[in-house]
Amino acid sequence: MRRPRPSRPDATGRSRAARTLAGGSPGRPEGIGLDPFELKLLVRALLVPPAAPLIIAVAGLVLTKWRPRMGRLLAAAGVASAWLLATPLVADGLAAIVEAGQRPLDAAGWQAARDGPSPPQAVVVLGAGIVPDRSAGAGRERLSPRSLERAAAGARTARATGLPVMVCGGRPIDTRESEAGLLRRALETDLGVPVRWAEDRSRDTSENAVHAAAILGADGVRRIVLVTHAHHMRRARSAFESAGFTVLPAPHDPLSGRLGTPGPRDLLPTPEAATASSIAVHELIGRTWQALQTGR
Repeated sequence: MRRPRPSRPDATGRSRAARTLAGGSPGRPEGIGLDPFELKLLVRALLVPPAAPLIIAVAGLVLTKWRPRMGRLLAAAGVASAWLLATPLVADGLAAIVEAGQRPLDAAGWQAARDGPSPPQAVVVLGAGIVPDRSAGAGRERLSPRSLERAAAGARTARATGLPVMVCGGRPIDTRESEAGLLRRALETDLGVPVRWAEDRSRDTSENAVHAAAILGADGVRRIVLVTHAHHMRRARSAFESAGFTVLPAPHDPLSGRLGTPGPRDLLPTPEAATASSIAVHELIGRTWQALQTGR
């Protein structure tokens, strides 16, 4: 029988198990049984497709035992919504809603901002997640595809503007590296763009803005070019403006506008459409939560 390996002590000399028994867990304040941020992630996962339609369908099947007609209607609604949310037609419509008013920052827009009375002072690139990279070895991590898109857009914006770059993103989940650290490596090593500031403490968009304000404010930077996806820009811009920044948006890689002339095939589910719908619904929920918190 194998003996369990003793856990390593932390900086205070206590082991992982001791910290857990004391009411904490790795990456979580002691005395708190459930991290509110982890709870938020769990609730969010249950409210967006595909979980939400499946929950509705299962609830309907359970309800048929007591209210057969209502249960069947609820189950049918869950299945139908799961199907429709995975179709290109519905996904494009949802993406168009969350990306309304977002336009890429072109040369004319940048020239007008640069020559204006208060030109931007820095480019800020937001992270979009980390994924395991087991192909490179146990415990290795890499930027998610969406984070890589933001890194590429940040590099293009930095070259076009000549402004210094900040990257933002901490450890939203238990990871060895921060989003900011991996973004910095991608920009400097792979894309040849130097990074002056790295904000690696935040776990969401609001914290991106608050921690970035503390770092950039120390250098007198209050006017920025903000780089993030088109679907995320409205919420991100609101958060950074609430933190005291003047924001020039540089949205990229829109989810909408990829649909040609609608046809019957656009009512058939695809993995890409399902992902786009999930992102759009998540963004709508994020905006609602932001509005409840800030009134904006």
